[in-house]
Amino acid sequence: MARVQAICDYVHGHIAFGYKHARLTKTAWEAFNESTGVCRDYATLRSPCWFEAYLGDHRYTFDPRNNVPRIGRIPIGHGRDAADVPITLTFGPNTLVSFKVWTDEVC
Repeated sequence: MARVQAICDYVHGHIAFGYKHARLTKTAWEAFNESTGVCRDYATLRSPCWFEAYLGDHRYTFDPRNNVPRIGRIPIGHGRDAADVPITLTFGPNTLVSFKVWTDEVC
């Protein structure tokens, strides 16, 4: 678990998050060299905004972007990377007009 956290610490300290840094063709190598990125770039550097690592017999949650434990995560799918489980997938021109998510904490 310490090794995974060390990777998260490194990515968190090396990549400056900002939506203005997003571009469709950005590779992990470019994100690393530019030290900037968005969630997808954190993912390609071995950690999405958050991810689960299966260590031993338990899944542990890590979040290199914020690098602090958080609650309220709602997985939309499981896959090898963002291409396996995109939040949306479209072909051709499109415009996102609105995107809202409502959740309630369940104790």
